[in-house]
Amino acid sequence: MDTTDSIVIDLTKGKEVNEMLYNAAVMGAQIKMMLHLMFGSSSPFNAMAGSVTGTRDQIKAFAGALAAEKTYMDSFNKNGLNDKNTYRSRISLHSAVSKFERQTGIPWPFK
Repeated sequence: MDTTDSIVIDLTKGKEVNEMLYNAAVMGAQIKMMLHLMFGSSSPFNAMAGSVTGTRDQIKAFAGALAAEKTYMDSFNKNGLNDKNTYRSRISLHSAVSKFERQTGIPWPFK
């Protein structure tokens, strides 16, 4: 597999991503493809590889935000928007996204 068949998300380039809206959009698309790799067995991206680079804290914050995003989406789909569990998961998501943005300097692409 060559480098054109892989997704690389570099969390250390926060200032560069933040300065150019295009880079933030590209990063959002890369994260979406990475999610398809992780959760979609019939994904068109399943022949690709992916990696996330950054400091330990940046990667931990990224993983926390992704996990909180999934929990919120699952609760929303199961319980609806007005359910107390969905509301709690939304608060957790907001906290995880804030931590990600502080650690990386990159705006969370799924707002």
